[in-house]
Order: sequence, then C-alpha cells, then structure tokens
Amino acid sequence: MFGYPSHDCYKPIKPYKPISFDDQWSVDQYNMEVENYNSQLQIYISCIEDFVDNANNDIKRIREKAEEAINEANY
Repeated sequence: MFGYPSHDCYKPIKPYKPISFDDQWSVDQYNMEVENYNSQLQIYISCIEDFVDNANNDIKRIREKAEEAINEANY
C-alpha cells in the first residue's frame, strides 16, 4: 500500500429537479427523492467525519512515534 487510503464513503447524487411539475404525484415523488437524498447526505457527512477523525488520530500516533524516535536518537 502506498500513501494513505482514500475514504470509502458513498456521495449521494442530487435528485433531478424538473422544470415544472405536472401533477401532485410528480411533486410528491420529487419531495420523496429530496428526503431520501437528505438522509443519504447525512450518512455521507457522518462517514467523512469519521474518516477525518480516524485520519487525525493516525497522524497524532505517527507524530508521537516520530518524536519518540527523535528523542531516542538524541539520547
């Protein structure tokens, strides 16, 4: 493995907004798609936040080990 792994979070696709709505069913369908998108977006954001938190924890541990190595070399 080279470098740091990428996240595996799924980014939802925004629903297509029609130019006009012809009937109530179209409005309801679009609203349902928007609600679904918003729900998936929250899951995506949470996944990205977890990824960033984990990456920051990894960075902290790497810095600690690097500092230990420097201190050992300077002993």
